[in-house]
Amino acid sequence: MSEILLVVLAAIIGPVILNWLTGRRSDRNRKEDWARQDRVAEKAAIAVALNDTKLNQIHTLVNSEMTDARQEILNQTVLLLGMYRKTIQADNKAGRPSLPEDLAAVTSAETKVRELRILLADRLRQQHIADQEMSDDEQSDSA
Repeated sequence: MSEILLVVLAAIIGPVILNWLTGRRSDRNRKEDWARQDRVAEKAAIAVALNDTKLNQIHTLVNSEMTDARQEILNQTVLLLGMYRKTIQADNKAGRPSLPEDLAAVTSAETKVRELRILLADRLRQQHIADQEMSDDEQSDSA
């Protein structure tokens, strides 16, 4: 009879113990998985922050170089405009009529100068806004 009782107890207690052990292992696996996911999320957040910083640096560099290039184009166009005007003045002093191409070149250069000045003023305004936002972000990050 004691053997039967032992078999019955083993049949009842065995699955309970097995279920309990399986549950503990499952809980441990789940906690390890959550910890792994947290580590991956932290690494992803760091990577995103680094990429954002690098993209902002690249954007600033490209904008700065583009602004410098356009400023140089403006400077050269202003010089060219002065030369066109001197050519027209020299023609007028010599009693020669100005060539239509020279007059068209002056008009074109004047238009280009106006457009570039507007564009550069806008870029300067946009850069000021971006610098202010960057400064605000840095202040909020350090707080």
